[in-house]
Amino acid sequence: MTGRTRLARRGAVFYQRAAIPVDIKDSYPKAEEMLSLKTKDRAEALRLVRIAAVEVDERLAKHRRRITL
Repeated sequence: MTGRTRLARRGAVFYQRAAIPVDIKDSYPKAEEMLSLKTKDRAEALRLVRIAAVEVDERLAKHRRRITL
Protein backbone atom coordinates (compact mmCIF):
# COMPACT_ATOMS: atom_id res chain seq x y z
CA MET A 1 0.00 0.00 0.00
CA THR A 2 1.36 3.38 -0.90
CA GLY A 3 0.08 6.90 -0.74
CA ARG A 4 0.10 9.79 1.64
CA THR A 5 -0.90 7.65 4.62
CA ARG A 6 2.61 6.19 5.14
CA LEU A 7 0.94 2.80 5.11
CA ALA A 8 2.92 -0.18 3.84
CA ARG A 9 2.27 -3.89 3.85
CA ARG A 10 4.78 -6.73 4.18
CA GLY A 11 3.09 -10.05 3.67
CA ALA A 12 -0.20 -9.78 5.51
CA VAL A 13 0.88 -7.30 8.21
CA PHE A 14 0.63 -3.52 7.85
CA TYR A 15 3.46 -1.14 8.75
CA GLN A 16 3.91 2.59 9.15
CA ARG A 17 6.76 3.76 6.94
CA ALA A 18 8.28 7.24 6.88
CA ALA A 19 11.24 8.63 4.99
CA ILE A 20 13.74 10.70 6.95
CA PRO A 21 13.67 14.39 5.92
CA VAL A 22 16.65 15.61 3.90
CA ASP A 23 17.69 18.22 6.47
CA ILE A 24 18.39 15.60 9.16
CA LYS A 25 19.25 12.62 6.97
CA ASP A 26 23.02 12.90 7.57
CA SER A 27 22.71 12.86 11.35
CA TYR A 28 19.81 10.40 11.76
CA PRO A 29 20.81 6.77 12.36
CA LYS A 30 18.24 5.28 9.95
CA ALA A 31 17.33 5.82 6.31
CA GLU A 32 13.64 5.41 7.13
CA GLU A 33 11.41 4.73 10.10
CA MET A 34 9.37 1.54 9.81
CA LEU A 35 7.07 0.35 12.58
CA SER A 36 4.78 -2.67 12.62
CA LEU A 37 1.14 -1.80 13.26
CA LYS A 38 0.59 -5.45 14.28
CA THR A 39 -2.61 -5.84 12.31
CA LYS A 40 -3.77 -7.52 9.14
CA ASP A 41 -6.95 -5.45 8.95
CA ARG A 42 -6.70 -2.50 6.56
CA ALA A 43 -9.31 -0.37 8.35
CA GLU A 44 -7.54 -0.84 11.68
CA ALA A 45 -4.18 -0.12 10.02
CA LEU A 46 -5.49 3.17 8.63
CA ARG A 47 -6.50 4.21 12.15
CA LEU A 48 -3.21 3.10 13.72
CA VAL A 49 -0.98 4.62 11.03
CA ARG A 50 -2.22 8.11 11.93
CA ILE A 51 -1.21 7.62 15.56
CA ALA A 52 2.17 6.17 14.59
CA ALA A 53 2.81 9.01 12.14
CA VAL A 54 2.38 11.59 14.89
CA GLU A 55 4.81 9.68 17.12
CA VAL A 56 7.42 9.48 14.35
CA ASP A 57 6.98 13.15 13.47
CA GLU A 58 7.56 14.07 17.12
CA ARG A 59 10.70 11.88 17.23
CA LEU A 60 12.04 13.56 14.09
CA ALA A 61 11.25 17.03 15.43
CA LYS A 62 13.05 16.19 18.69
CA HIS A 63 16.09 15.05 16.73
CA ARG A 64 15.97 18.22 14.63
CA ARG A 65 15.90 20.39 17.78
CA ARG A 66 18.80 18.45 19.29
CA ILE A 67 21.08 18.93 16.29
CA THR A 68 20.32 22.65 15.94
CA LEU A 69 21.36 23.49 19.51
